[in-house]
Amino acid sequence: MTRAPNQFLTLNDVADELGVHYMTVYKYVRQGRLRATKQGLQWIVTRVDLDAFRDPAGKTRSTRRQAPWNRRLEDRLLAGDNQGSWE
Repeated sequence: MTRAPNQFLTLNDVADELGVHYMTVYKYVRQGRLRATKQGLQWIVTRVDLDAFRDPAGKTRSTRRQAPWNRRLEDRLLAGDNQGSWE
């Protein structure tokens, strides 16, 4: 099956692909390590953002990578995530 580059994935879908728990993926999003947008009550990750999160071998990058704080804040503000903006 061919993957569409603009395919949208839920956090559960991403967790299944990465082989980690849903809350681990949620933590990546909240910490700004995995780019996602909030649509209603659900976080959505694009295929492009998921692929950028992985290394070339298809494994997840180290969780020690620092998040770009300015992009993280902007994403939270645009998503209307007041609590996440303050964190």
